[in-house]
Amino acid sequence: MAVYGNQAYVMDNYAGLHVFDVSNPAEPGLLGILNLPYHSYTVQVVGDHVFMANGETGLKVALVHCGETSGGGNGPKGPKSPPLSQNFPNPFNPSTTIAFELPERATVNLRVFDISGRLVRVLMENESVPEGRSAVAWYGMDDSGRRMASGIYFYRLQAGDHVETNRMMLVK
Repeated sequence: MAVYGNQAYVMDNYAGLHVFDVSNPAEPGLLGILNLPYHSYTVQVVGDHVFMANGETGLKVALVHCGETSGGGNGPKGPKSPPLSQNFPNPFNPSTTIAFELPERATVNLRVFDISGRLVRVLMENESVPEGRSAVAWYGMDDSGRRMASGIYFYRLQAGDHVETNRMMLVK
């Protein structure tokens, strides 16, 4: 748990990061829940970001904006949209779905990279995507239609100024 201003950030290993308004400690109010594809054991607020870490995935920066509240006071807002979800299924064969949720319309790029950082597939290129949840399937093939080898791949979402990367595993 971490407290910043009038908000508390509490990690629940089953439901993700909960953000509470604790301006009235007798009646904390839930501001939002950020569903996360991994468990976190440590939560720390530094500046305007929330950092989470565990022994399996290492350090993860949740793009939670900490700034002025809508009431004009100082303190963080609730989750501003770490929109990228963990692909499902993971590991996968032969296909997986990559989902994300946008708080507003944005120009989106979604790319897949191999373990060496080489671009293997462009799933979305400068597409205008409306607010809400979107999903894209990847069939384990590169841009030329060749089947990719078993291994770890990374997918990177760029939505406006937001950039986030997750990893996935293709098994045969």
